Amino acid sequence: MSAEAVGLVADRKSIPLEEVPCPCCSQGRGVEVGRGVDYEYFSCGNSFSFKRCSRCGAMYLSPRPMPSHFGIIYPHNYYSHVPEADSKSYSGFVQFLWDMIERRRITLFVNILGDSPKKILDVGCGHGRLLRLLRRFGSKSWRLAGVEFGVPDAQPGKSDSSFTIHKGFFETYDFQGDRFDLIVAQQVIEHAVDPVRMLKKMALLLGEGGTIVLDTPNTASLDCWLFQKSCWGGYHFPRHMCLFSSNSIAVLSKAAGLRVVETTYMLSPVFWVLSVRNLLLRLLGKNRLIDKIYYQNPFLLLFFSPFEVLLRVLRLPSSNMRVVLRKEA
Repeated sequence: MSAEAVGLVADRKSIPLEEVPCPCCSQGRGVEVGRGVDYEYFSCGNSFSFKRCSRCGAMYLSPRPMPSHFGIIYPHNYYSHVPEADSKSYSGFVQFLWDMIERRRITLFVNILGDSPKKILDVGCGHGRLLRLLRRFGSKSWRLAGVEFGVPDAQPGKSDSSFTIHKGFFETYDFQGDRFDLIVAQQVIEHAVDPVRMLKKMALLLGEGGTIVLDTPNTASLDCWLFQKSCWGGYHFPRHMCLFSSNSIAVLSKAAGLRVVETTYMLSPVFWVLSVRNLLLRLLGKNRLIDKIYYQNPFLLLFFSPFEVLLRVLRLPSSNMRVVLRKEA
């Protein structure tokens, strides 16, 4: 770890860390591939290491924070815990474009579920952005619920008549025998301290013929390769605990009794923006220029989008993948 990177968090208190084996297979030996600090929130003074498992190929954080310190590494202003319009990084124009993109993605859910009454669970739902989009653009007959540990005003069973948000950790939350036709987890599985346990819980909650849809960073991507040593935005130090390629997510899914039905790659200019921001932080330190580089900056997103379009034209994977899973027959 360079002195420049450590200097970014020199004024922050370090937290205890624990060494862990690969959370995906628990057997492979890890080799360090990247090291960095909390470039986004400067939540603690530690430097962190991502290792690649020699057995399954997953990348994992070790040593890593313990759950008892999640209140530190997920600060009150963490982006998914703050309503979009209240965020300092909010861009109405970018949010409008993202909502339109999400509307197209919801077509996938319609194709899976049809228009008949179905039950959907959004794991790690934040303030319910996806649930609102599902209610707005999906079938009116769908019954929608979410679970989120980090939203202060989420209460058990709280509902706005369109959907219900349950407060708590998904892995330990008691759904009282409820079953779902579709379980969605957007940018969530990589945060799990035990991703196998999380997927097994999802499999348990699936009704007959049910489907799981995961969105998660893809380590087999160009920007990961370019910024792998420290600055890749997909690391999201120290909140991402385990990262996957299409191969390692298949290994993880099999361990949970699930099979991969389909893997697709989506445009992801955000990781390019964050990677460049992290690199400039290392080189220049904190300054006003860095404040202009954020994940909803419309000019930077438009600048990097052609790179993502080119990857799609060349049929190369981007750094954001969508994985559709069902139970093993």
